[in-house]
Amino acid sequence: MRVTRLRDEDSGAVLVFVALCLVVLLGMTALTVDLGRAVAIKRDMVNAADAAALAGADVCARDRNPVAARDAALELSEVNGADGAFTFNAPLCNVTNGPAGARTVSVTSKSFVDYLIAPILGFDGTNVVARATAIYVATGARNPVPFVAATDKVQGDCDLDNANLPIGAPCYFWFDNDDFSGSTFGTLNLDAWGVSPDENCADKELGANSHYAEIGGYDGPELPPLPDGGLWVCAATGNAQPMYTSLAEAIGKIIALPVTDGCTLQGSHCEAFHVIDFTRLELTGVFKASEAPAECGPPPANGSATCITTTWQGRGRGTDDPNPNGSGAFFDIRLVR
Repeated sequence: MRVTRLRDEDSGAVLVFVALCLVVLLGMTALTVDLGRAVAIKRDMVNAADAAALAGADVCARDRNPVAARDAALELSEVNGADGAFTFNAPLCNVTNGPAGARTVSVTSKSFVDYLIAPILGFDGTNVVARATAIYVATGARNPVPFVAATDKVQGDCDLDNANLPIGAPCYFWFDNDDFSGSTFGTLNLDAWGVSPDENCADKELGANSHYAEIGGYDGPELPPLPDGGLWVCAATGNAQPMYTSLAEAIGKIIALPVTDGCTLQGSHCEAFHVIDFTRLELTGVFKASEAPAECGPPPANGSATCITTTWQGRGRGTDDPNPNGSGAFFDIRLVR
């Protein structure tokens, strides 16, 4: 008996095979086109979240207004392509006193990506989400390091009284007890801030002040704003060298030094320094007298003296103070994740 194959049996198999290939091809095209768009938009959302976090941190640092900070963050998020589905968290934004140091602003930016090809396969789109956290750390009047920048002892072309001093101007400071009298080495007791001019600063030991150099600023309760006419701060004595050694850990950071135009003497030593301003400086080096570069100028006879090299980054208060309250607070604002 002879069996005859029907012609349309092969054509049906081909149709099934073609249909399967089309599904695979559509899937690959969707991966290439739609997921490629999603990846590109993800980069936009990362930029949106980063910009939003930095904007919110800037407003929190300067204005301490959580509503304004959220508005600023949302605006930057939307400018960078995010939609209104936005989260904002700044738990210490409106804190006006208390522990200083690091504060954070966290945001989440989101955008819905409409797929172009994947809807054929039943997929409409996806949410692309990015998160960022910015930190703002005061580096101004509220968080100085415990060393003075004496207006008559700065080295190089760095006139701290010059309002037109260009950003980046090199400034070199010697800390020598022969300059400041009585082994103070130009150090301050930041726990004795705002004392009377004739204060008897009996406790001049550095104590807890010793770690302020390493972390790049005072981290106690926020110091009161610097008033017109300045204020007096007790000098510190004792072994200052560990402080200068720890200051090397802050190289590369922007620090704030209280600017002084003199001190009150009790006997032969500085009892209290008169702080009139703050100066922002990027710390570039810390050197013992025997290792100091030529830029520091002639080394003092005292081998325990220390030279720090810096570049000027702005004043801490005055007519060009960006802080509307004139408190001299400057902030290091950066992304942490």
